[in-house]
Amino acid sequence: GVNYKVQDGNVRFEPGAFVFNDFNLYDKHSGKGKANGVLRHTHLKKLNYTFDITANHMLCYDQPQQAGLPFFCTTSATGNIHLAGWPSHFTADIALRPDAPSQFTYNLDNQTALSKDDRMIRFHAMQQQAPAGLIMPNADTLRIHQAAPTTAGNEPTDMQLNFMIDLTPATQIKIITDGKSGDAITAWGQGPLRARWHNKGGFDIYGSYTLVRGDYNISLQDIIKKSLKLQDGSSITFAGDPLNARLNLKALYTVNGVSLNDLNYGAGFSNKMVKADCILNIGGVARAPKVDFDLDLHNISDDEKQMVHQLISTDEDMSKQVMCLLGMGRFMTTTNTATGANINNQAQQQSSAAMRSFLSTTLTGQLNSAISSMLGNNSKWSFGTNFMPGTEGWNNSEVDGLVQGRLFNDRLLFNGNFGYRESSTYSTNFVGDFDIRYLLTPRGSVSLRAYSETNDRYFTKSSLTTQGIGITLQREFNKLKELFKRDSKKKQK
Repeated sequence: GVNYKVQDGNVRFEPGAFVFNDFNLYDKHSGKGKANGVLRHTHLKKLNYTFDITANHMLCYDQPQQAGLPFFCTTSATGNIHLAGWPSHFTADIALRPDAPSQFTYNLDNQTALSKDDRMIRFHAMQQQAPAGLIMPNADTLRIHQAAPTTAGNEPTDMQLNFMIDLTPATQIKIITDGKSGDAITAWGQGPLRARWHNKGGFDIYGSYTLVRGDYNISLQDIIKKSLKLQDGSSITFAGDPLNARLNLKALYTVNGVSLNDLNYGAGFSNKMVKADCILNIGGVARAPKVDFDLDLHNISDDEKQMVHQLISTDEDMSKQVMCLLGMGRFMTTTNTATGANINNQAQQQSSAAMRSFLSTTLTGQLNSAISSMLGNNSKWSFGTNFMPGTEGWNNSEVDGLVQGRLFNDRLLFNGNFGYRESSTYSTNFVGDFDIRYLLTPRGSVSLRAYSETNDRYFTKSSLTTQGIGITLQREFNKLKELFKRDSKKKQK
């Protein structure tokens, strides 16, 4: 629920109506709102009401996590709310733009909770001690309490909620797919969404939600935990039933040092360590998503990339290699060119290397989970570690620290990768990469970016790092002329 402090305002008594004018509402975060409304009656019977609330960065919903509810939410927003109803009917038309910080979390493990009890607001007679839908604990405080709608005859109230939500990257949306393992999708994005909920019908949602950034935390056999990055431009399109939403998501996980020697292609790959991006393309619908795997290798030529894709030519091979990279941080050994006694020797070496990779990956995952638990879900900063043993054992190991942060109402985004890698083949042992992005507009369509990346540590370069600064303009258009068209404001006199 939400507590509001009520100031000013007046009530005018008219025949058959109580008129409420200019009531100022204030929440605990200094958000503001103004309420006007009319309570109509016929000799104090046959009540019906209409209320209009204008919100200005006002806390509209604050529901902490509770047992039995599949969602919890904290939302501050700007917009208009229209409430209307009578004892057996309630309608709300809500048009809002959420402000920072706003968070919505939905737990798929508990998605049947609402079907067991679809009542969300409860009205009680004044002599009852239970909290009513609207009560006045003191002279200047208004309490809105979410419970369940019933009439005097204890029958469910016919309730309908209509939403028009203009989402911006200031709103965090989190979907928990497995509460025990911590698997979840966390996203920040934008797009207008229209939704309708009827307690005697169902829930429908329409619109397109485009991600600006996000994380996809998954666990493999409850031991290895990975955090994949949802790429900018991923989208979810709704056309009614949320479970029939069309998915177009691209998730990426980067393994900083991978030996191509594991592929056994030949001497040309024997000493090459590359950065590998494991890509998950998630399509289909929400109730039955389809996942395609892909691989992108950095710091090698196009010819070498083509050789790797020739070795990993089928979808089955690609899925195996990506899962092996996620689980152990190295390629699965192939035997295309290995024959005779070399196979046994390579098998022993690869078994030892795979065990070291598995142990380091498990240790890294557990350490990252501990760090996330200490920081909590509402932290603006996230830290991670990455420890990889080299092909020569523990003496050729790599240690990386990952830092991500959001400041100034999520307008300043920081990503950093710092570490030390011991090898004579690197141009420098120290790694210090960072990417800073500042959103000049709330939607992030215009942003400033500065970055510094360590050059290929495995080949000769004229410079140890590459730096850059620039401005990014992002805009959606259907025709080329719309790209240069300015939004005109109609002046009314």
